[in-house]
Amino acid sequence: MFQLREANQSLHLLTLTVVFLALFFRLIWFVDRYAVNVIFWDQWDFLTQLFKGQTTLWQLFSWQHGPPRQGLGGLIQAVVYPLTDWNVRVEAFIAAGFVAVSCVLAMLIKRKLFGLLHWSDIAIPLVFFTLLQFEAFIGTSNLAHGPVPLFLITLSAWVLTLHNQPLRAMSLVVLVFLSTYTGFALFAAIPVIIILFIFSWKSKTVKNKWFNIGALILSMAAFGSFFFHYQHAPATDCFQFPLEHPLEYVWFSVFQFGSAWGAFIPLNFPFLLQLFKLYAVGLFLILLASIAFSSFLIIKNQEVKSLVIFYLGSFTLLFIVFTSVGRLCLGLEAAFSSRYVTYAIPGILAMYFMILLFGKLVKTRKWLHITILYGFLFLLIIKEANVFFSNGINWYSEGKRNWVNCYLENHCIGGCDKLANFKIYPDSNAIVNKLDYLERNKLSFFKESSK
Repeated sequence: MFQLREANQSLHLLTLTVVFLALFFRLIWFVDRYAVNVIFWDQWDFLTQLFKGQTTLWQLFSWQHGPPRQGLGGLIQAVVYPLTDWNVRVEAFIAAGFVAVSCVLAMLIKRKLFGLLHWSDIAIPLVFFTLLQFEAFIGTSNLAHGPVPLFLITLSAWVLTLHNQPLRAMSLVVLVFLSTYTGFALFAAIPVIIILFIFSWKSKTVKNKWFNIGALILSMAAFGSFFFHYQHAPATDCFQFPLEHPLEYVWFSVFQFGSAWGAFIPLNFPFLLQLFKLYAVGLFLILLASIAFSSFLIIKNQEVKSLVIFYLGSFTLLFIVFTSVGRLCLGLEAAFSSRYVTYAIPGILAMYFMILLFGKLVKTRKWLHITILYGFLFLLIIKEANVFFSNGINWYSEGKRNWVNCYLENHCIGGCDKLANFKIYPDSNAIVNKLDYLERNKLSFFKESSK
């Protein structure tokens, strides 16, 4: 009996390993096929400190680009770009690496919370390696916007599973500091502070209570430090709050989370739009229910499973809500942006963990749990088919390649913008000196052309 159980576990691990490697190498192939070595759009702005050459680590870490700061992503870029002669493709591959490490962490969390890994845990690599987040790799690649925040969030969730309370408390302080300053991982600090408050409130020993209180105070200080010398810099010129139709904030949030499931139906198809709305609303309600139920369980028994679910789900919800506030003025179409998908991953993982927790709580209705689990896996698989209905992949890849080829031949930014029908920056005059710097030092695509 033991040998049979051991053989079954080996089969589960083999299945999970094969799926993990297949999806990981698919992502690597995707990056290699579509990523182009040219600085694009916001990259010209958040790499400004590297263009200047003379800067401190703190300036790189605390550099503000739009609403968030660069944080850990900025420090990694400061190392990677000089070492690779400003090869943007390398950053895209590193981004894929961070997603892979985050996926491994998520599987370790599952192992600690729910026991041995099962073949159905292929849900985790299906969530993390989705190509629906293609903009994070082939659009405006920025380690601080997506991949590194995902890593910090997943690492924080793993830290929540530690049994050593002083180590857990101090580790969370460090991660709150890094998350606060690294892109939109900023929103992950808020649920951690709430959880530390709960730890402080319900600690069973005086020692643990003071460790948690100390961690809570330090985390709040780290979060508050973000706002020193902070400049209000909306991501859009049209920002206004509130707008005339408040209900549209809700629809923006629903559409944004739905797009992470491949439900990006054009708004000019009324019938399909209605079906999409039902699908997206259902998924969004499940996310809300997962957060609400995990909150109830935290109050009831402070179980680690519910803490992790609450943390992951709350981050995604906070990001979605604040994005709707900042981006709604662009129209509901802005909710379908691929670069937001990465931030939905923690929420989808929370939903998966909630399904597993449901199976533990409702043991008498195993058939219902299996039906929900298989339905969840089915939705994760079919969402990947929708990637190739997006025109964005070829638009980025072909547009960048055509522009680079044109510029190497003509050295005219405006002319290449028209010829390629593609811009690498909205204001051509603003990047003249930076392009000259890259060419003079044979960096980025200029190095490839000189071979």
